[in-house]
Amino acid sequence: MSRHVIAPPQLLPPFQASSRFTWAYPVGDTGIYLSLAEAAAAPGDPPVAEVQTYCDGPNLGSAGGPTLQPLGAIARLRYQGLLAEEFRSG
Repeated sequence: MSRHVIAPPQLLPPFQASSRFTWAYPVGDTGIYLSLAEAAAAPGDPPVAEVQTYCDGPNLGSAGGPTLQPLGAIARLRYQGLLAEEFRSG
């Protein structure tokens, strides 16, 4: 297995984060969002990050505000080190 060392910001999509859902990245005007988060891994297995896809949820602004609905994972990445909840580029 080949290993590549990259800086955490290189894992983020080249999109601007959503102003409402700061953990999600809208993909143009498609209504689809991407997120990167740590996924569950079996004990002893290396840590895993997942790229998840989302779309607008059933609550589009009423009774609590807008939501995103998960569509599913599109990638799983094993990594070394820590995956922070949020990265900010300087």
